[in-house]
Amino acid sequence: MGMLPQPIEYAFYIATVIFVFIASLTYAFSSPWMFFAALWAYVVVVGILASIVFAIVYAKFARRVLLAALRLTQTCAQLPLWVIRHVPGLKQVVEVSLIVYFYVSFRFLLLADRVARHSLRIILPSLAHPSKAPISIANASYPTFTPAGEFSTGYRTQSAGEPEQWDLKAAISLANISRLSYEDPALIRYELALAGYDLSTLRIIHYHNTAGFVVRHAATLNVVVTFRGTDMLNLMHVFTDLQMGMVSLDEIDRMDEEREGEDVQTKRMGKVHYGFLDALRLSTTRQLTSPQAEGMNAISAVRIDAGTDHGEADQRPTTIELDSTTPERTVMSSIKALAQTTKFAISSLWTHTRHPIDPIFSGRSERNITAYAQTVAAINELHQPEKGGRVFVTGHSLGGALALVFFAQAIREKEKWVGETCVYTYGMPRCGDEVFKEWMKPHAQRIFHVVNNNDVVPRVPWRRKEVGYFIPSIFLGQSKQYEPYADPPGTLVHISSSSHLTFPPKLARINLLKLQGVLDLSIVRRMRSETTLRVLGRMVMPFFVNDHFAGDYVVGLKEGIGWMEHVLESARERELEDGSGVEQLAERLIDLEIE
Repeated sequence: MGMLPQPIEYAFYIATVIFVFIASLTYAFSSPWMFFAALWAYVVVVGILASIVFAIVYAKFARRVLLAALRLTQTCAQLPLWVIRHVPGLKQVVEVSLIVYFYVSFRFLLLADRVARHSLRIILPSLAHPSKAPISIANASYPTFTPAGEFSTGYRTQSAGEPEQWDLKAAISLANISRLSYEDPALIRYELALAGYDLSTLRIIHYHNTAGFVVRHAATLNVVVTFRGTDMLNLMHVFTDLQMGMVSLDEIDRMDEEREGEDVQTKRMGKVHYGFLDALRLSTTRQLTSPQAEGMNAISAVRIDAGTDHGEADQRPTTIELDSTTPERTVMSSIKALAQTTKFAISSLWTHTRHPIDPIFSGRSERNITAYAQTVAAINELHQPEKGGRVFVTGHSLGGALALVFFAQAIREKEKWVGETCVYTYGMPRCGDEVFKEWMKPHAQRIFHVVNNNDVVPRVPWRRKEVGYFIPSIFLGQSKQYEPYADPPGTLVHISSSSHLTFPPKLARINLLKLQGVLDLSIVRRMRSETTLRVLGRMVMPFFVNDHFAGDYVVGLKEGIGWMEHVLESARERELEDGSGVEQLAERLIDLEIE
């Protein structure tokens, strides 16, 4: 190494020490996966440290090269853009071409998702589900969905001087329910029946690319609502996440925030993430009529208006009249029918191309009845408060954000079951500002946000306004300005790498100075019992992405039961000794931070 710069030699030395350390653990634990962890850490450390050294040494040269490349790119892009803007008709051709290209990419990725599901089932026999349906990529590393129907009295925490219930067993069940929303309906029905749910009460929710379901538990009569999280192979889900501009809860259809006579109550409600709000389409003008409510899981041919916002369909049925009384009328009516069906086909196909939908979840492409309206109708139908039934709203990732925004809209609309509703989210991103958080405060005692270790998703979008300088304006909505987000309302439940459950006041930053991921001994111990696919994921992806896997939330909560029981037992022992213990447990759990 004598020919290398001295800082790079130091990088090799540090990486070699880490390699030897983990290699010794490999021998101690007799695990071949530890060797791959050591090798991966060696390569990563060398690469990072060497990159830092080169960046420092060649910073000025690299900056000049980068600026020159940007100027060249800008110059090269100006000519075709000028041509597109000034040649008549060319702009429209380019727009149509881009829309078609996006649609083809959308369908291709959906096909890739189906191919991947079936391929994994063939390669890994353990992924063969009794329902015959393929397991999604999101759940392939942890293909178990039990328990999913336990709602027992759990551990209690203190909030605002009043006892508020944190049901750990219900949290595990709801985590599995939120994972089920990624699956096909056949698998969902099989697992729900296994967990004791009444399948006759299952209501599929599907609006554009927002999917989920509502179902009632047969024994407890609890109604469970879940929304599907982000499917990375569904481009529309990705665009939903990226639309980070914020908008008031009543402005999904009216984006002008300067309009006169704006409701003062709405101003106090604050703003939420535009993409999440748009995914639910929370418009008070689109509610379920009784015929729609009866046929919520059916779809019929309707006349499509291609010029409607969001490509939504006019619900008036298309009527074709054929007259065969005379040869002339037969010909004329046939020509009119052909023109009518041609127009219907073209406008319908254009609508589906402009706003593509994945119809696999429900077998239909619903564009008229909003996700909020479908969900409210299902809850109103299934909820039985007189028999002790409650409502649980849950979701993982994007699904958790939709669950919280749905609950907020239900509060605004004063739905009758709001007071008996609890919200459990898992790995949910931030979705509102400080005013929204304050407005939700009276209901915060029934909202729980579970965060697994260093999961990066609950830490975005960012709380600092300066971050907006690095976000393209296309994702910031009409205002073109980034508005800082606040932590969501409710109780934060943090799962450490060793599955210790704590209730910190706010989510801590990711500590990059600690050993994380496959360098964390708690993670290494867990890897010994994990599937090959999960271990491979840990090796390939960053630790803050690995912690977002829905299966890890279930594992962490399950192992957290043992830890909570241990804490309770310790508290009882102290109570016998000095007369204190269980009464102060909640306060200790809130303040406790186990690294």
